[in-house]
Amino acid sequence: MKPKYLIIHHSAGRAVSAETLDRYHQERALHEPWAVAKKGNLKYIGYHKVCMPSGQIQQGREDSEVGCHCKGMNSKSLGICISGNMDKNPRVPKQWDALIDACARLCIRHYIPVENILGHRETPSGKKKKTACPGRNIEMDWVRKFVRRKIKELKK
Repeated sequence: MKPKYLIIHHSAGRAVSAETLDRYHQERALHEPWAVAKKGNLKYIGYHKVCMPSGQIQQGREDSEVGCHCKGMNSKSLGICISGNMDKNPRVPKQWDALIDACARLCIRHYIPVENILGHRETPSGKKKKTACPGRNIEMDWVRKFVRRKIKELKK
């Protein structure tokens, strides 16, 4: 897969690990067969990366695998999940810094334009669902602004 977009999500609940999200998505897959991945260490998680409040970035699906996180965008995007409820909780500085760094590095590695970093709510399926994902406390214009800065810093 050659990703053209980064799609940002939040877990919309308590902060949980990639492994916990994998188990949750496995339970969903029992009822929704489309949620099953074909390969990788975590077989059911729909996201490629999980950004923890500690600042740790956990691997979900391999970056080369098609995700299962955003209808209509899965075959052309990488999904990044911010662990926690970004509707109710403020951004955690370490988590924010890790999100910006991960997005910048993925944009550089995969030649993804910063304009193609989208919150789930900005995608066609997100608009149709009227989702607030990745949460009201994640302003996507700010994400893109800080990723641009980080890319410049990394390329120095």
